[in-house]
Amino acid sequence: MDMSQNSLRRVAARSLAQALLHLPGFKFLNVNGNFISEEGIDELKDIFKDCPDKLGPLDENDPEGEDFDDKESGDEDDASQHELESKLKSLDVNQKE
Repeated sequence: MDMSQNSLRRVAARSLAQALLHLPGFKFLNVNGNFISEEGIDELKDIFKDCPDKLGPLDENDPEGEDFDDKESGDEDDASQHELESKLKSLDVNQKE
């Protein structure tokens, strides 16, 4: 799944990774070029520690873009994370053979 250049921040990237990792047929996640903090990058690497080949490069993220993400809007982030997780749980992946 290519989610590069989408202004994703730490919480969204983590939620997306957690939701996709266990989907049948999931092969690769590209979240490069977003606003993921160093802490968020470490979290992604930890999520994919058993299958690092499924996580794309993370070297073009702009951690400076995460100004409000983690520290100032905690309740909003939690609500956004739950909303995203809810939507991703109902994600239907169709495989073409």
